[in-house]
This record gives sequence, C-alpha cells and structure tokens, in this order.
Amino acid sequence: MKRIIAIRLIAVVIVAFAIGCGDSAHYVLKGEIDRRYDGHQVMLTPATFFFQKQKPIPVDSAIIRNGSFEFKGVVGTEPIVYTLMVEGMREIKLSAVPVIMEAGKIEVVYDSLTVKLSGTPMNERYDQTIGEGLRLMSRKQQELMNERMEMQQFGRMSAHEIGEWYSQSYRLAYKQLVVDATKRFVRECVGTPVGDYFYFQYMGGGYSQSFVDSVYPKIRCDLRQQYELEMKERWDKQERFAASQLAMKEGNVYRDIVGETIDGKAVCLSELVGKGKVVCVEFWASWCVPCIRDMFPLLKDLHARYEEKGLVTLGISLDNDRGKWEKILKIHQPVGIQISDLQGWEKSPARYDYGVQAVPFTIVIDENGKIVARNAQGEKLVQVIEQYLGVK
Repeated sequence: MKRIIAIRLIAVVIVAFAIGCGDSAHYVLKGEIDRRYDGHQVMLTPATFFFQKQKPIPVDSAIIRNGSFEFKGVVGTEPIVYTLMVEGMREIKLSAVPVIMEAGKIEVVYDSLTVKLSGTPMNERYDQTIGEGLRLMSRKQQELMNERMEMQQFGRMSAHEIGEWYSQSYRLAYKQLVVDATKRFVRECVGTPVGDYFYFQYMGGGYSQSFVDSVYPKIRCDLRQQYELEMKERWDKQERFAASQLAMKEGNVYRDIVGETIDGKAVCLSELVGKGKVVCVEFWASWCVPCIRDMFPLLKDLHARYEEKGLVTLGISLDNDRGKWEKILKIHQPVGIQISDLQGWEKSPARYDYGVQAVPFTIVIDENGKIVARNAQGEKLVQVIEQYLGVK
C-alpha cells in the first residue's frame, strides 16, 4: 500500500513538472565586454515602467571574467524586458541596458556606442530598429559636439546661440533616429510586455499624435490605467505647487510647519514667529551638497551675528532616513532648531505647502508673520535679514 502511494506521489510531481515546463522555456544569455571590467558584477533586473511605484530588484547576478559573463534560466513563454547593470560602468548610457528575455541563446556585445543584441528573434528585431537608432544617435551626437567646439573656437555666434543650436539639432536628430526607430518596433509588438515597455520608455522623445492615437488604445488596459493615474497625480501635484507658490509669495502670511527634533521633541513654526523675531526657514536634505557647503556656513555666520538681535533659524530636513539626517547633524552641526517629519522629498507636507522645487530653499518671515523673502540666498539673504532686523 505504501509503495502504491509513493508511486502516485512521484507521478503527481512529474505531471506538475511537465505542466510547469509547458509554460516556460530555457534561455542562455552570454555577454562580451571590455576586459577592464573583469571582476565586476553584472546584475539582471526586471525592467519596470517609470510610472510604477515599486523599485526594481535584481533577480540574478554574474561576475565578469575574461571579458565575458553568462546567465542561464527559465523564462515564461511570453518575452519580457530586463535590464543589465554593470557594476562600476563608466559610460552612463551603458549603465543599464535593456535585453529581451526569451527562449534561446541571447548574445549581448558591449562597444563604445551601445550594445548589440542578437541570437533570438525579438532581440535581433530590437537591434535592427531601436538599437541601430541608438548607435546612429551616438555618432550624430559626437558630430554635433565637434561642430559646437568649432563654433566656440571661431566665435561667430554667442554662447547662448550655440547652446540653442546644439539643443535643437540634438532633439531633431533624436526624433529622426531613435524615436522613429522606436515607433517601427512598437507598432510590431504593441499589446505585449515588450512593445508596451518600449512605448513608454521612449515617449519623452515626442511621438506624433497620429502615432499615439493608433497605438495607445492597443496597450494593455492595466498599464494604461496605472499610467493615467500617475499622470493625474503628477498634474495634481503641479497644481498644488503652483497654488502654494502663489499663496506663499512675498507679502502673504506664512503657513505653519510641524516637525520633530532628532530627540523627538515636537516643534511648530508658529511657536517661533512673532515677539519681535525674524525667522529664517531653511529647507535642506542630507544629499544636497549646496545646502551643506554653502547655506550651513552662511547661516552659522548670520546666527552668530544676529541671534541676540532677534534672528531665529529653523532648519527643515526633507530626508526620509533618520540615520542620514542624524549623521549630517553630528558632522556639520547646523545652527538653530532642526526638525523633520522624515517623510522625504516626495511626501513632505511642508515642501508642498511652500511649493519648494529644489533645495537649498529659504523663507524669511517677519515679526508680523508675513513672508518678506522667498528663496533668498547668499548676499540677498544677508541683506533681507539685516533690513528687517534694522541692522545698518
């Protein structure tokens, strides 16, 4: 009896394996790259759409040896896009390159321009269209850069005119070489994970309305819903920013800000405003080099000179990592009261309430609670504070 049960269990496992294999296929991905990257790691990561919330996580890795690397695995019957990321890659345009995972032997060859994909049908078609467009664009970009250098050398145009010429020429070339090639590829496979990915990946290059009208309805419904929701959220944020910038312009009354010190003490901006004080609010972040390099020393100097005359400094960190925030506080010891809600750049209520689009960013509030300067920096900030403190 036990022997019969064991045989039946084995049969179930075999059937399950056979069913699983029916929905997947094997691939071998071989890559060739300059030997200077020997010993570096290559990571294989599922490609994600820019409007999706989740961050891509590598699913496999390999070490480069003798200028080559290899991945082996199983992929579903429907091809899907992954990215290859080479550790320490010096050429930015090669730091994360797409590869279409499908059954068969995939070959990836890196050169100084882009990568060449071959070995399987969709990779070869991608290489004939988008890949070739990117290679042509790399050559064209070098030509434009050489022409720009000649213009600068002979001085027949102003720096602004040269910059405008280069930008326009680059955009036109990109549209003709890369965007048009992408359109050809996408038309062939729209409605699949591969076609839909590349549609969104290159849409910033400027698709014609006729192309969008003919292709967009064929994209999978769930992706269109995610994209449209993200675009609505971005539009709502832009409207909120515009409204906040208008409401918090010079001459208007400030909005309150609430946060905690590194020790967990709650602090409100409203507690500091008034009583003959001038409050300088500085938005900053641990990753902002100009904040630490330029604004911290300036505010320290102003604080030392004018604290007794009524200057109050409130620093608002837009970090979401307590450890990084605390490290900067310990190393650089910025002056004044330092608070954060640790919700980060994307979610900080204070940032949206004041329409802060970049850091460092300052708000100066007079003793009556009115904003007297918005994003004043350097000597302008010094002048504003001295003016409202009555310093001559």
